[in-house]
Amino acid sequence: MSRQLAARHQLSARHSHSSAVVGNSLYIWAGKEDTSNDARSLKHFSILSGEWSTKETTGDPPLADSGYSCSVVADRIYYFGGLSTEDYSYHNSLSELDTSNLSWNSLESTNKDRAVMSRAYGGMISFENEGIHHLLMIGGRGSNPVVPVQNANYANIGRNKWRTNEHSMYNLSTRNWSIPDVIGQFMPPASFFVLKKIDNSRAVVFGGATEENDDIVCSNVLYVINTTVNAVVWQRMEKPETIDCWPDGRWGHAATIITNCDNPLLVITGGRDNKNCINDELWIFNFKHTSWKKMAVPLTVSQRWCHSLSSFTLTPGVVVLLTIGGLVNIIKELQSFPKITMSTELLVIDRQWRVGDTLDTIGMISGRYKCKYELPQLQRYIERINANMQTSIQACREQAERNITIEDELKKLQKELENVREAHVKQLEEQEEHLEKVWEEKERITEKAKNKFQEMSSVIKEKDIALKESQTENEQIVQNMQSQISHLQSSLSENKKELYDIKRELFDVKRNLSEKDMMLQQCQQDSDRSKEEKDFIQKERERNVKDAQQQLKETDALQQQLRDSQSAVVVLKKSNDEQQKALKNIERHKEQLQQLLLQSQDEKAQKSREFQLEKAALQQRLRESQEEIRRCQNECSVLCGAWQIDEKEVKLTDKELGRGAYGVVMVGVFHGLKVAVKYLHPAIASYYNQERFIREMKMASLLRHPNLVQFIGATFGDRPLILTECMTTSLYHENKKGQLARPSILSIAIQVALGLNYLHLQKPNALIHRDVSSPNILLDNMGAAKYRAKVSDYGSFARAVDSQTKQPGNTAYSAPEAFNPNEHTPAMDVYSFSVLLMEMIINKAPDMTVNERRDQASKIAGWTCFDF
Repeated sequence: MSRQLAARHQLSARHSHSSAVVGNSLYIWAGKEDTSNDARSLKHFSILSGEWSTKETTGDPPLADSGYSCSVVADRIYYFGGLSTEDYSYHNSLSELDTSNLSWNSLESTNKDRAVMSRAYGGMISFENEGIHHLLMIGGRGSNPVVPVQNANYANIGRNKWRTNEHSMYNLSTRNWSIPDVIGQFMPPASFFVLKKIDNSRAVVFGGATEENDDIVCSNVLYVINTTVNAVVWQRMEKPETIDCWPDGRWGHAATIITNCDNPLLVITGGRDNKNCINDELWIFNFKHTSWKKMAVPLTVSQRWCHSLSSFTLTPGVVVLLTIGGLVNIIKELQSFPKITMSTELLVIDRQWRVGDTLDTIGMISGRYKCKYELPQLQRYIERINANMQTSIQACREQAERNITIEDELKKLQKELENVREAHVKQLEEQEEHLEKVWEEKERITEKAKNKFQEMSSVIKEKDIALKESQTENEQIVQNMQSQISHLQSSLSENKKELYDIKRELFDVKRNLSEKDMMLQQCQQDSDRSKEEKDFIQKERERNVKDAQQQLKETDALQQQLRDSQSAVVVLKKSNDEQQKALKNIERHKEQLQQLLLQSQDEKAQKSREFQLEKAALQQRLRESQEEIRRCQNECSVLCGAWQIDEKEVKLTDKELGRGAYGVVMVGVFHGLKVAVKYLHPAIASYYNQERFIREMKMASLLRHPNLVQFIGATFGDRPLILTECMTTSLYHENKKGQLARPSILSIAIQVALGLNYLHLQKPNALIHRDVSSPNILLDNMGAAKYRAKVSDYGSFARAVDSQTKQPGNTAYSAPEAFNPNEHTPAMDVYSFSVLLMEMIINKAPDMTVNERRDQASKIAGWTCFDF
């Protein structure tokens, strides 16, 4: 009977496909040799029930149905490239599958002229940067690249097929392609490798088929890549020579990443090696210790190739691996029923990973699977409920004895804190007043120095003008004196020439007189001359003597005039010397003024330095006094930067999902994604509660679990908006419609328990929900009375050691200790969970008092999970 049931709901055999995990669900579309031959149908697997189901989709699916790459962003699956089995053509299209309504959306159709090679058997991951999601496609095998990329390599492998290591990036917000920079030692052209996302900025690449000297080579090199919006940085890790524990090279293998543990793990299975044989091994790579570990698993799990491998983390120490489809030998024989889907447990035992049970398709739909993954968890949780309730009661009794002392100490601490705050404010005001006085003194000194400098500058300017005028006058006098000296020297030269001529004439006259005397003597001696001649000669001689005397007088006058000119030159030289002395005195006075100005500037600089030192000291004191305020502001800015989004990016619809004490929940759209948007009431969003709002949003941004409503982000303003994933209904509304089926109650209870367990196991302190109620349990109807349940309402979360407010939620679900913040522990949520179970079983809202709820609980005595 089990075999017939399993065969009716089995997944058909296929290979060269990919599996995508969204929450507690796994989706598989198409693949080579898929006998369903319906591209619009989608196979869905539930980890809780262990059953496959067929989902019909709307829209146009991709044309490439094998060898495609896929990646998950929230509840959307993206498919890139691939090979069409209809005409064996390669594609570079990009499609989106919305798992919330199972609709296809074509983002980019195949375009051979695009700078993105049409290819298959490559890899794709998603990452987020500043709230925008991006897709990164790497490598693969395809047709001849029409538009080669500059930083990529291409290898012709024959029959018009090419391998590449091309990098392509797609912005899901702007829907634009880009070519990132590739940095580091990246892989050669390859296909059939695995590319898996480690976290938001890192991914891992292992194995693949490459070429070396025209031969196909199976790689065993591991690469770790870091991604940004502009660059991809590669880090190569080869097998060390001293280590033997390293997997052989392979291609066509499958891999998955386990991230919900202390450190990420890479798990690989199967594939083909260099000898064309099937690798029947399972390996685990520990990123923290950078080491491989080989695990022994059945051949039905590991001896395959071109299959898919996925993982579900049930608890931090329990992981379920799903191996799906593939080929079992080199003649391409498909894996057959009931081994198409195999479930393998990985358990942490003594801090070591061990292989647990392995189940095939028949085993997964049997009662053994349900008992293993559903019933024991609920039983253990109910036992923990009872234990925690006893612990809570005992803690209440012990705490009641200490309440008075704690309240007194709390009041003292509050009073001391208020005094410290008042002293801090007073000190800050005094420092501000002192700083204002210093600034005023600085302005006064600066103004005084400025006025003195202006006065000295004007005096120096006036003296410079007078000095220049005096220099101009002296230069004019010197020029005139030099001109007169030149004129006198010229006159003197002419006078000397005239004197020379006169002396020469006088010499001639004397010579003539001498000759005449000689003649006269001769005449007297001869006595032959007459007396008249003697008289004439005597007169002529007298006349010549007078002329000579007159010329001598004129010569004396010229010499006197020359002496007067020389005296004037001496006077002028003396006057010039006096003017030079005056100029030197002016220069000396100018130097004294400049020295006085420099001294004034030095004094000003000294006062400025003293002021700067005092100012720096005051600023240091001010910085120290404001250290606590800045720390809070920095913390606020850091926290806001991690989750804050722009309100303009959120589009609200008219559809209202619900109302509560904290606000109104509407349907909105964020970057094309349908989201739930909570408007906070003004009182909740007041300035008094901003610090708590930031703390809650930080806490929400760090939480990731399939059974917690996914927090997307929030705005930060006068009236904040909180964005989460949008669910179709709630447990409150489903209870109002009528009694839930028992399998549905069990499934919802397990999922809620898993979500609460995740919160309670948070380190270093447990998280308490404090408002576990049917309106805060959101559901997605999966059909056939099946629901996907998630815990919502981040506004009530608190650390066990930080809880300072009374019970913020519905009183009907509240534990007795809820109204005392000092007694808040995870046991509160356990109590509320038990009330929620009671509400689902009797299909009636819980009463408001403890006694009334006790009467309601008596109606379900004897009801256990074994009634199924």
